[in-house]
Amino acid sequence: MKFNRSPIIEVENLSLVYEGETGNTVAIDNISFSIYIGSIHAIVGESGSGKSTLANALIGYIKYPMKRLSGLIKFNGKDIFEMDDEQLTKIRMKEISYVPQAAMNSLNPVITIRQEMHDIISAHAEIDKATEENMMREAINLVNLPEYVLEAYPHQLSGGMRQRVMIAIASVLKPSVIILDEPTTGLDVIVQKDILDVIKKINEKTGTTIVLITHDLPVAFYTSNRCSIIYSGKIVEQGDTTDIINKRYHPYTNMLISAIPSAKSKESKLNIIPGETETRKELDERCHFVNRCPYAVEVCRTTPLRPIDFDSDHSVLCLKYDDSYSDLFSQGSSSDKIYIGSKRLNIVSRLRNDTKHTIELKDVQKDYIVGRGNKKRIINAVGGIDLKIENGMGIAIVGSSGSGKTTIGKIMLYDETMTSGKYLFDGRDVTSPTKKNVAFMRKAVQMVFQDPFSSLSPLHKIGYQIARPLLINGVSKRETIDEDVMEILSLVGLRPAENFVNKYPHELSGGQRQRICFAKAISVAPKFLVADEPVSMLDASVRAEILNLMNDLKNELNLGLIYITHDLSTVRYVAEEVYVMHQGRFVEHGTWEDIIQTPSEEYTKKLLESIIW
Repeated sequence: MKFNRSPIIEVENLSLVYEGETGNTVAIDNISFSIYIGSIHAIVGESGSGKSTLANALIGYIKYPMKRLSGLIKFNGKDIFEMDDEQLTKIRMKEISYVPQAAMNSLNPVITIRQEMHDIISAHAEIDKATEENMMREAINLVNLPEYVLEAYPHQLSGGMRQRVMIAIASVLKPSVIILDEPTTGLDVIVQKDILDVIKKINEKTGTTIVLITHDLPVAFYTSNRCSIIYSGKIVEQGDTTDIINKRYHPYTNMLISAIPSAKSKESKLNIIPGETETRKELDERCHFVNRCPYAVEVCRTTPLRPIDFDSDHSVLCLKYDDSYSDLFSQGSSSDKIYIGSKRLNIVSRLRNDTKHTIELKDVQKDYIVGRGNKKRIINAVGGIDLKIENGMGIAIVGSSGSGKTTIGKIMLYDETMTSGKYLFDGRDVTSPTKKNVAFMRKAVQMVFQDPFSSLSPLHKIGYQIARPLLINGVSKRETIDEDVMEILSLVGLRPAENFVNKYPHELSGGQRQRICFAKAISVAPKFLVADEPVSMLDASVRAEILNLMNDLKNELNLGLIYITHDLSTVRYVAEEVYVMHQGRFVEHGTWEDIIQTPSEEYTKKLLESIIW
């Protein structure tokens, strides 16, 4: 992908904050960078780093409580902040378009895609019907969608199709720049790769400059040719993407890359970045990665940073490369790769399974009936599958969205009733959802869901939400409950535990909330744990933490782990056996090595081809 190193967007000394009752919260802290004509420029950072705030600023969207303290953004040489609302309205969509996060939900549910595109075109251009029709078809074809999609309503399209429709709408007026905020979050790997290939196709065919906002490094590295790594509101490293991958000067960049799950890796655990991103109230030129950095020395806490320029338009914000301070830093650090494991705790003896248990599903089928009368039809969600797992082992059920893998997890919890087949626990038939079976199996099998926030009560503190199942299920007594809650929080890596017991879910990060969900799940002393896409919505570093945590809990508590995922690259860290699921059936089953090295089914090969790192 070739691009012109002349800037189309220039950001100079930009600082943005969010105003609040207790003062300002820093979002963007005095950053400067350029986006070049014809490039795909990725802005990469963890949740809370300021990247989505920056995306809004690039189109001039500065609304309360966001406030600009300083700086400017030039688009084609003109300062966006000097434009009034009328001028901004004219350039949005026509010259610079924006596809927001969760864009699939931005489509109007009561009009067709054709009407949606017509409304956009007619608001910015006076053209005849034939020209408009050609524009629509060209935009739809560009994103690899059939033309009948123009007549469809949003609910009639899959998630991947709706995302491509949003990209088509953003490109229909042929703007110079398209900004995409997390365009693949929540999509399975096959659809994700299709979307990323569409983005590259638009860039190559039309020369449109693409700004890609993402927390997912593999997405950025696969798609972009320029990359900015943002941390705590500052761009800590930027340059050509190949240089970022190969040189990774900043410790944060290096640790982020080391935390990416890889199908090629032989490591049994993922590296993590300890600690959390700090919320700041004031602008500050000092390093804010210092408390998480393995190279940090005392001077890092007190000295203002300045960008250090390298070759190929590559710069880094780190004192380690400043000639005035470089002698203070060691050349390497073993703590560059950090894994924090769990410590043996008293509660473990009550939660650990010391006897062998087995779950078997035999010829399980689940049908759904949709429609009425002549339009009634049967959808076979799960079609005669067999599965066996013992506690102490991990299996992965891998497949794209709609393959039926989540339905299997729900059948194990009786959230869905199978149409036919057998469900056995230690040889005992528990197929029928009787009151006795449900009470027994929901203690033996627990589930952790994809979205941790919706899995927790917003009304109760964390300590209460852990204590309640411990007491109800007889794992703890009232005289030891406070200590047991602290130990479970420590077991799932929330240390010191006293910092979490009195917090509400909204006060925690996504990774912390997911750890709480695991804490709740193990608090009933289950024999098996079903984890349904538990890392798909998390940042790279947090994803590594949760994968390590699952493996820890499996080994420490001798749990059987059923890991449901669309991402084959994460499987090897938690599972010994893999079931590949497609259209309701297991099309392939074997060890991780068998699946990755000698896949026999075309669908498995397609899943492997979709791994972009």
